[in-house]
Amino acid sequence: MKTVTGIRTVVKFFNNGQPQGGGTIGGKPKIHNHLITRTLGKLGVIDSKWEPTDESPKDGTFWLVEILRETSPSKAQGVFVLAPIRPVEVGEVQKLSPGMYDEESDEGTVIITPKLREDFYWMLPLSLRKSMTNVNAVVVKYLWE
Repeated sequence: MKTVTGIRTVVKFFNNGQPQGGGTIGGKPKIHNHLITRTLGKLGVIDSKWEPTDESPKDGTFWLVEILRETSPSKAQGVFVLAPIRPVEVGEVQKLSPGMYDEESDEGTVIITPKLREDFYWMLPLSLRKSMTNVNAVVVKYLWE
């Protein structure tokens, strides 16, 4: 099975309607679990060990993240544990269309690799993701550093 661990991708965070925890860790407010993402087709949460920097994800913001691990790979009920890297402006996010990417599929997970050699942050439109059958997760690789 192909792993998505270590892949960098762009996600959009939003407020979790039912935050868990609260309080502080080492005097700093907990920020994990009150923000989640469903950009990857499964729930994604910020790693509890992630240390906030000057900028932290907020509701409605796009972020480049690294996938640290996945619980229950190949199953719809799993969770992606993410480490935010940097914010991405809305205008920097481009939508992929069919023919603009290669895809590898393995046990319910599709890994999308953009064909274009441009420094964009790519996402798959929701309508295209929903058209993929028997898919639990869709990860679009970020290739540039």
